[in-house]
Amino acid sequence: MLRIRDNSHIFDPIKKMASISSINDPSRYIGIRTVMKMASEVTYTSTLKLNNLVIQIEVPEKTDGISQEHCENETG
Repeated sequence: MLRIRDNSHIFDPIKKMASISSINDPSRYIGIRTVMKMASEVTYTSTLKLNNLVIQIEVPEKTDGISQEHCENETG
């Protein structure tokens, strides 16, 4: 899980992704497209003039011979 909070201008990446989904150029907005495709769940709220973004990325049980347990041990 990744949580991001900032006090910049209001920016809802979920609404932004909906508005760019019809753009045929895959190189435009590549960052937001990549994160949204990797995420299993994304939530956004704007509270007390803060952007709050929570991104859930599920780690597969096994990927190319590396287990989820190994990944968890490496990251602490």
